[in-house]
Amino acid sequence: MAYGWWHFDVPSVRDLSFRIQIAGDTNRLPGRYLQLYQGKIAGVGFYLGFQTDTLRPDIGWQGHGLIFSRWGSRDSGDARIGQGGWIENAGHEGGFVGVRATFAWFPGEYRCDLRPSENDSFGVWYEFTVKHAEKTVSAGSLRFPTSKIESGGGSWTEVYSAARNETEVPLTELRIIQLAGNDGTVRPIRCDTTYNDRFASSDAFFDGGSLVLRSGGTTRRKHEPRQYALHP
Repeated sequence: MAYGWWHFDVPSVRDLSFRIQIAGDTNRLPGRYLQLYQGKIAGVGFYLGFQTDTLRPDIGWQGHGLIFSRWGSRDSGDARIGQGGWIENAGHEGGFVGVRATFAWFPGEYRCDLRPSENDSFGVWYEFTVKHAEKTVSAGSLRFPTSKIESGGGSWTEVYSAARNETEVPLTELRIIQLAGNDGTVRPIRCDTTYNDRFASSDAFFDGGSLVLRSGGTTRRKHEPRQYALHP
C-alpha cells in the first residue's frame, strides 16, 4: 500500500534494529502485513515483519504473528524455528523458505532486531526478534551465504486477504521511529517514499523524524512520492 526505501552511507551493515509504533485497527481480518525491511544478504532476497493472520501450512490460519522469509533456497535446513514456531517451505513467490511464529501483537511500541547469531561452514544465521515491554519473542533464524545486510531495503504495508477492495481495509499504520545498523552506530541518510498506484487511500511521509506508512480507513494521500534527506 505504501513504501519507504532506506539508504545508508555504507554499502552494507552487520545488523538492523528498529523502534516502531503500530497504530490503527489490528483486527485479524483483513490480512495485513507490516513489513520492516525487504532487502538482500549476499544478493539473496529476504523480508520480515508482522502479519495480522499468519498461515501454517496444512493446518490453517493462526492469527497474529511474525514472519521471516528468504529466497534462493527451499532447503528447510536453512531455517530454525523459535519457540512454538514453524517452517514454511513453498514454491510460490519464486520459491522460498521461511520461519513463522504466533505473537499476539497490538497497537503499541516494539523493538525489533535482525542480527547474526551464528556462523557455520555453510554461511551465517540471522535471527529476527521482537521485544515488547519485558517480553522478547523470536520468529526464528535463517541461514544465508556469509555476508552483510545490503543498503537500499524497504519498509512497506500490504493487504493480502479478505478485502475485496480498498474500501474494506481499515486504518492501518506503521511508524518507523528509528532504524539503525551496526549496533546503532549507523543511521540511514535517505529514505525514498513510493506507492502502489492501485491503492489510493495510502500516505507515506516523515513526521518528527519518523517514517509513517498510513493506509485504509479515512486515509487520503497528502504527500507525493519523494526523497527525504535524513540526518545520519
